[in-house]
Amino acid sequence: MRKLLTFKKVETEDELNEAYKLRFKVYCQERDFEPETAFPEQSEIDEYDAYSIHFIAKVGLETVGTLRLILDNPNGFPIEKCCKLNGYDKRLKKDKTAEFSRFAISKEIVKSTGSDRREIVLGLFRQAYQESKNLGINYFYAVMARGLQKLLTKCGIIFIQVGPLIDYHGLRAPYISGIKAIEESMFMKNIELFRFITAPAICQYA
Repeated sequence: MRKLLTFKKVETEDELNEAYKLRFKVYCQERDFEPETAFPEQSEIDEYDAYSIHFIAKVGLETVGTLRLILDNPNGFPIEKCCKLNGYDKRLKKDKTAEFSRFAISKEIVKSTGSDRREIVLGLFRQAYQESKNLGINYFYAVMARGLQKLLTKCGIIFIQVGPLIDYHGLRAPYISGIKAIEESMFMKNIELFRFITAPAICQYA
């Protein structure tokens, strides 16, 4: 029997440290996106974390995935600094916009626990969606690899590419979406997923 897969918003210092350490494992050890020597405490942290809401996915007691939602802040959004955007972003109200960031899932832990990556992606997305609704967020930025964007599109979670590919933790492209557009596309493509994402309930798998 698979261990229970649960998702939650980070609320304690210990949970935040779990997210940072999972990011170090994924970005520095599994994927070599960042040098391990840059993070001697084995916690991957940057200037946007203080302005973010963090979420974690756990298999039993082990953290397997994490995602943060960067809110409007004095540093701007990472997508604005690392990507060349086509101008669509100028229509967005920054105080109603957030960026999906550090979507990190450990391949090693997924494999060792027999977890389903798709379930982890959708569970973390659900937590961020629910929090965004509570905060009145209307638009999302994201810098994603093609694989993640395709997975979300298959589920009816549509993001529009708004700039060319860049090398940013691997090959990625900038995307924008609106919360209403996501709701409408999910409703049309996958009504069961729409109910799962939008229903305010505890998110977990057996």
